[in-house]
Amino acid sequence: MEPGRVPFEFRPLEIPDVILVEPKAFGDGRGFFMETYKASAFADGGIRRPFVQDNYSRSGRGVLRGLHYQKEPAAQAKLVSVVRGEIFDVAVDIRAGSPTYGKWVGQTLSEQNRRMLYVPRGFAHGFCVTGEGADVHYKADNEYSPEHDRGIAWNDPEIGIRWPVSEPELSGKDRGHPGLAGADNEFRYAPPGGLAGRIIEEIEGVVKGEHARWRVGITTDPERRRKERGEPSTWHAWDAGTEDEARAIEWHFLDKRMRSDPGGGAGSRHVYVF
Repeated sequence: MEPGRVPFEFRPLEIPDVILVEPKAFGDGRGFFMETYKASAFADGGIRRPFVQDNYSRSGRGVLRGLHYQKEPAAQAKLVSVVRGEIFDVAVDIRAGSPTYGKWVGQTLSEQNRRMLYVPRGFAHGFCVTGEGADVHYKADNEYSPEHDRGIAWNDPEIGIRWPVSEPELSGKDRGHPGLAGADNEFRYAPPGGLAGRIIEEIEGVVKGEHARWRVGITTDPERRRKERGEPSTWHAWDAGTEDEARAIEWHFLDKRMRSDPGGGAGSRHVYVF
């Protein structure tokens, strides 16, 4: 790759949390070269969580997989790309309280356009094959957890996805998913410009990526809790304002590296990190 050339373009879609990533290919008579992931570039593009698992699937014509998601504390963000063929890739916002709750966005991903779709946590994901077949690769920021694996009906009229196939080939599991209204889903929306979003940014600044050292939780009385537990001097707390905002912040950090500390009780409003 030539010095100074930008390897990726990041374009938020109609639901701005979902990001279309376009890697830049650099070709000559031999073929081409491109980077498919670079942590520093993705962080600059708004995708900061590290990926910990890669998956690869092969599907025939008319196959539809989805809509899938994992519950907390095993929620996953995904970076989806196509190695062979073409798919129509879809992300559905399932975060209660979101201004785009129940809305969807879709993009055509193919080996020709080399585009990738970033599907964040709090979204259900699915795709259908639009050609003879497709090999799909995706990265995930949390490992697969069968006990947290959930789904939503691909043709739920409440969502109204305009799939390019009318009678797709489905797995037995995907035929049995409920609609969005009946889904086992506890995701909550944290406005990026609101109090919860600001606190999330501040917490991520405090931990500086050293996730294994930190815990995030909520409590009604953070000062008393600190004294009772004898937390170290690196303890921090924020007043989240409302229980819903506190819960949204806590759920944001519920993964295998920053675990919630239960016991806040009803009416909890303070977020703490230690």
